[in-house]
Amino acid sequence: MHIPDGFLDPLVAGLFWLGSGVVIGIAVRRARHELGDERTP
Repeated sequence: MHIPDGFLDPLVAGLFWLGSGVVIGIAVRRARHELGDERTP
């Protein structure tokens, strides 16, 4: 989904940026733990 520039309030954009960073960090940590070195390229 794309939205125009300036459509979101900076506070809302910052909160979603922070939230997505947390979720991506959790996903990376889980992938490292569950996959291990032998299953990743």
